[in-house]
Amino acid sequence: GSAAFLTEKLGQEAVGLHFPETELTTRVFVGLDSEYLGYFRFRNHYRNGIGEMTAALSSRYELHLLSGDNEGEAQNLKPYFGDEQHLHFRQSPQDKLLFIKSLQEQGKRVMMLGDGLNDAGALQQSDVGVAVSDNVP
Repeated sequence: GSAAFLTEKLGQEAVGLHFPETELTTRVFVGLDSEYLGYFRFRNHYRNGIGEMTAALSSRYELHLLSGDNEGEAQNLKPYFGDEQHLHFRQSPQDKLLFIKSLQEQGKRVMMLGDGLNDAGALQQSDVGVAVSDNVP
C-alpha cells in the first residue's frame, strides 16, 4: 500500500520510511508480518487517444480525475483535464463515492470510468458506470 498505510500498520521504526511528501512518484510499498520489504516504483503510461478523447468530451462535459495515487502525475495529466481543480488525488474509495454523490446532489448526471476495485462504489453510485480493462493475452 502507501507509505502512510504501511507506517500505520508496522510503525515508523519498523518501516523506516523516509520519503518526504514532496517526492511525488508512484510507489507501492510492501510489508509482510511486521517487516518492511521494500517498494515497487511505477512509470505511468496513458492509453493511446487520451488527448483526443478528453478534448472531445471536455468541449461538452465537465471532466474530473479521481485517483488514489499522489500528485506525482499532476503535471502529466493537467493537459488532459485543464484546470488543476479538476484533478483529485489521494482519494479513497469512500472519497470517490462521496464526490459522485455531491455532483448528483448538484443536479448533475455522472458517468464514471473506473479501472479498479477501488472504483466499485463510485461506479455503482454513478448514473452510468464503465469499468475499463485490458485484454491481456
